[in-house]
Amino acid sequence: MRRRRDRPTLEVFALEPGAVQVIVRAPDDRWTVSIDGDDTAVQVTAGVGAAVVEGLQPATSYEARLDGRPGATFRTLAEPPGAYLGRFATISDLHVGETGFGVAPRVRMSRNPATAHPVVCLRAALAELQDWGAEGLVVKGDISHDSRTQEYEVVAAELRGLPLPLWVIPGNHDGGNHHRDDGGPVLARHGITLHDRTTELKLGGLRVILANTPQWGQPGTTQGNSDFGVINGTQANSQRHVQFALRFMF
Repeated sequence: MRRRRDRPTLEVFALEPGAVQVIVRAPDDRWTVSIDGDDTAVQVTAGVGAAVVEGLQPATSYEARLDGRPGATFRTLAEPPGAYLGRFATISDLHVGETGFGVAPRVRMSRNPATAHPVVCLRAALAELQDWGAEGLVVKGDISHDSRTQEYEVVAAELRGLPLPLWVIPGNHDGGNHHRDDGGPVLARHGITLHDRTTELKLGGLRVILANTPQWGQPGTTQGNSDFGVINGTQANSQRHVQFALRFMF
């Protein structure tokens, strides 16, 4: 059964102990999402809108209503056990340099890579993760689309000066099967390090391991520096020496 395009729907996209992110798909207008008696306005543009509703209780079931009609039910996450260790955000697949998306039709917001949709999305993500309270940011590869100097320059302009620690890992578009210009020196000129080898970070109670994992012979990849021996060697030690280990790979 195919859903009618003009039928309003409310979807739960993400959950936290005290918050929920919802998506409204409906005709363009201002809609109201109601949860536990509190209303949140959602502006729908081009058929979709979203909102984050905060102030909820952990591990609690709720019903979300859209303009007074049943929309979705959900249960917030329980608070993580143990002491607070840290809060980190990750983003990936920026593909800065790409100027079109979709197939039929091919949609273009701008033909200028500096104002095209990847940059618009990146700016929105950076603003949201800072509002969320991230204490560090890991960018997990494919920061460029065709591994060109001008693409890395655009990325650097957006990432430099962030008021939080930053770690960037290359993906296959950053020197793998898209190997044109070396992004490392370009980013370095702006104070950004491209971690193309396994890197271990110790941050408070967290152990963060960054690894560049594209391999020779991997489909769509012609080169890479996978340090699986290093990764496996740290796995056994992670629980003995620190409270928690995070491994970010691309």
